[in-house]
Amino acid sequence: MTARCLIIGAAGQLGQALSATLRSRYEVVEAVHRHPRPGQLVIDLEDAARTISVVAEVRPQWTLIAGAFCNVDRAETEREVCLQVNAHAPRAIAEYARRQGAGVVFYSSDYTFD
Repeated sequence: MTARCLIIGAAGQLGQALSATLRSRYEVVEAVHRHPRPGQLVIDLEDAARTISVVAEVRPQWTLIAGAFCNVDRAETEREVCLQVNAHAPRAIAEYARRQGAGVVFYSSDYTFD
């Protein structure tokens, strides 16, 4: 049985690269924030409850979080939104995955962690 891998942020540069690389070895489910292509799901990390609902529907063995609030200037003025997207939602995903015995990989940049 092939493991299912959910890629959150599949429309971004990293998400596209991950999807292309992993597709040959895993069942890849792609999730984007806006403008889904056929077969892609919509996940808005600003809404952690809905995000967990979508993750629960997918039931991935691995969730790769490549999506983020990455506008550095807006992060200074929209701190709560940034915190929700970059911290609270990933934490909720990790807690859900732990309960399910699944794994999570969270990608960041040197703007968040040096």
